[in-house]
Amino acid sequence: AKYGLDNLSAEKFRPYLDTVADQLQIHINEAHEINACAHKVIQGCEKMQFSWKPAQRNVKQCALTGHCLAGCPSDRKMSSLVTHLPWAAAYGARIFSDTEVVKVRTRNGRASGVEARVTDPDSGAHVADMQVDADLVVLAAGAIHSPLIMQRSGVEDRSGQ
Repeated sequence: AKYGLDNLSAEKFRPYLDTVADQLQIHINEAHEINACAHKVIQGCEKMQFSWKPAQRNVKQCALTGHCLAGCPSDRKMSSLVTHLPWAAAYGARIFSDTEVVKVRTRNGRASGVEARVTDPDSGAHVADMQVDADLVVLAAGAIHSPLIMQRSGVEDRSGQ
């Protein structure tokens, strides 16, 4: 591979995506899960001869409350709140709320912990700074924030990208 990412080829990475999709119970919306607003969009697509297909969602036995984007009141949306965080805690992870990683700390070319900022959720005021030392650091701040944290951390960009 051009950037040394042989293990990220579609055929090698697909099983991992399939495993996560199974864990999160991702499925194509069934007819009863498509609301009236979506049906209007479907009608418009058909009238304009646009192709369409039902969305895929990570939900377990949807209660049809219509609050998916604002937070499922019955915890049926298989978000990180009800999946990955409890699983991580069960394996010994410590979870800090209202805490934002500012920087990944490194030692001898390896991640060795993080520096973080604790914020009061009501006022937004800076409450404290914290440092966490760890044998294993997993940076999972999404496509936007992960690179920003790595830049702030001075992590070497060996790929030249």
